Amino acid sequence: LLLQKVPAHLKPFLPQLQRTFIKSLTDPASATVRVRAAAALTILISLQTRVDPLVTELVAGIKSSDPGVKETVVGALESVVSKIGGGMSDTAKRAVIGVVMEGMEANNSEPMWLASAKLLGAFCKHQGTDDATYLVQTQILGENVPLSASMLAINSVLMESPKLFIETGHVQEVTNAAMVAIPNSVESVSTAAVLAIGKMIMNDAYQVDLDLMGELTRKLTLALSQELCVESKRLILVSIRAVARQSPWLVEPHLSQIVPQMMASVRERVIPIKLAAERALLFALQLQKDDSVYQKYLGTIDTAASRALTDYHRRILSKLAANERARLEQLHGQEDPEAAEEDAEVYSVGGLNLGTIDDE
Repeated sequence: LLLQKVPAHLKPFLPQLQRTFIKSLTDPASATVRVRAAAALTILISLQTRVDPLVTELVAGIKSSDPGVKETVVGALESVVSKIGGGMSDTAKRAVIGVVMEGMEANNSEPMWLASAKLLGAFCKHQGTDDATYLVQTQILGENVPLSASMLAINSVLMESPKLFIETGHVQEVTNAAMVAIPNSVESVSTAAVLAIGKMIMNDAYQVDLDLMGELTRKLTLALSQELCVESKRLILVSIRAVARQSPWLVEPHLSQIVPQMMASVRERVIPIKLAAERALLFALQLQKDDSVYQKYLGTIDTAASRALTDYHRRILSKLAANERARLEQLHGQEDPEAAEEDAEVYSVGGLNLGTIDDE
């Protein structure tokens, strides 16, 4: 509380506070203590001018901690690197890379892969192109990196430093790896791969490549016809809906591939898929604005498809569109919290709760 209210008054005590918080981070008996220590350390970072000693202490804590504790300490290191990592010495950088490499090993757990992937993302944004290229090749696309860890790392980099894959020339390799991973039978791998593609098609830096956007949008939508887990299908629909709302001009040229898959999905008996498909179809046809795109699309399809879509529009889509227009009118041009909440799923990195500072 004092750190939040009167941080300047505590500057003389920063070394002692730092040691206390780091010691509490490695408390094996209480997850609550670890979470609160991580939260306090995050506040302390903004007052700290010397990053190397803090990195050194955290790395030492990681090496000496039990597996269940390590994730919290790695999460704290990620927060430090993200906020003040630009001031690290080469020695500190090597220590952080060592933590990442160890954390991404195949014998680790999913929570450890997630914590390490987030640390890698935070670290990469402070690196030059040559150093970042090495990290992408070895810690993301390397043949010894577990697929789940690789997909989590791709997501983390896309959040922390989205242009990195463009700058290092790895866009095609990354997108290929993610598309191949979508049908994977392990749900965490498949969902992370879907979200990686979702982040790309939502990002301005990648949207300038219209050919790439068309390819990813079509392939992502066509993946709905594969044998995927429920959550992967739902996240595909969430991603398509998100980009259709944000950048409808990317989706409209590909409606002939997208709409049939959406129509198949709205007939699903699995309610989460059905509801996500309804929202995706609403925004793909831009019905929240008017019916011009819908009418134009009707003129391009055969009689049977036109009849089915017209009937579904009459029964469902027209009502959804009316409700959405009414909701948007009530915002009076202000920020749309519902849209932000829906799109937050696409921007998430991993679905695991590590008990990190975000919980506080």
